[in-house]
Amino acid sequence: MMESWLRRPVLLEKLGGNVHLSAKGKSIDLDLQQVLYKETPFAIRIHLDNMEITNLELKSEYVDVRDVAYHATADYSLQTLWDTLQSGKVRAHFLRYSPKKGVSTSLEVRDLAMTYQDMAFREMAGSVAIDMQRVTVTGISGVYRTSAFADVNSTIPFEGDTIVTAEGRYSLNLVDLPPFIDLKGIAFRKGTTEGKAVVKAKKGKDLDIRGFGTLSGAETAFQEDRL
Repeated sequence: MMESWLRRPVLLEKLGGNVHLSAKGKSIDLDLQQVLYKETPFAIRIHLDNMEITNLELKSEYVDVRDVAYHATADYSLQTLWDTLQSGKVRAHFLRYSPKKGVSTSLEVRDLAMTYQDMAFREMAGSVAIDMQRVTVTGISGVYRTSAFADVNSTIPFEGDTIVTAEGRYSLNLVDLPPFIDLKGIAFRKGTTEGKAVVKAKKGKDLDIRGFGTLSGAETAFQEDRL
């Protein structure tokens, strides 16, 4: 496969599985079931007109996310996303392509590890949908240092100077507060908090983080250089 939406061609050799092919005139329908890619079964349906793919649908069980990132398109600033991924598994509920509508996909991820701006996240799981306009994440959970987050939902458009909003639940070790949060001279030495938060981000702007929660066992100190 050498379609324009692939960063690199996909080459599958010596395939096994169930194949059904039908042809009428210059149209061909190809249906492959239980085909293995690195021991992972997948199904693919292709319709061709004049030997050009006019419709494609693919489903798969869990594959290494690095294999997906290796072949997936780098358009729409998605290369930044692929570069953050370190390990994990991804399953395609569907990946659809047609020249008129482009690519859309619904994915499920698990055991995902990623690094962004020196922040390492692990054990991430949830649903991701990608089309030609946006990335939508639903029910994302994971771990950051000794803290956890869950039920994170967000929609990230590819184009436009847009404010991106993410919201979800958290269980946070206060010592893990990320470096981009300005605490106005307050440093947490210990303690935890649980609650809900909303994060708004815009390119070139500081993050706007708002939320509510319950503090437990917090101990703080003021940094003298901020007094």
